[in-house]
Amino acid sequence: PVAMTARPPILRYWGSTPADIQDRCLFCQLANGKLKPGEKQGGELRYQDELCVAFDDIKPVATEHLLIIPRQHIKNVRHLRPSHAELVAHMLQVAKELVPEGRYVFHTPFNTVFHLHLHAVSEQLEMGGMDVRRVAFKHLHVSADDVLKQLRAVPRAKQ
Repeated sequence: PVAMTARPPILRYWGSTPADIQDRCLFCQLANGKLKPGEKQGGELRYQDELCVAFDDIKPVATEHLLIIPRQHIKNVRHLRPSHAELVAHMLQVAKELVPEGRYVFHTPFNTVFHLHLHAVSEQLEMGGMDVRRVAFKHLHVSADDVLKQLRAVPRAKQ
């Protein structure tokens, strides 16, 4: 018999969500303890509870740059619904505790990994003037506080 190898982690997908996403999404694997964060899995979780986990970004843009991800698979900020408001509030609270006086943003429209992740970044960005990430942080991210306000502003009947 031919030995079956594990299917590789999913970073991105288009169209409908794969049925096995919880098992194959890279960030789901981190959130559920199947993988360790960091280069060559050499990092540790900086925070974890029943709703989310936090770890250092592998390509930091500032002295403190953490990602806070939900344990539940949500593709990205565009897939958030009003029912996710308390989850986002909790993720934002964790971000503010871990990186006080920081910047708290979600990617939009582009993500490296298709799993919702909140960036908690200390205020002073440490990138060269021509670094494409500087443009992304300035123009292609949305404030987590603004996302939360929008989720909470939806009338109950539309939730």
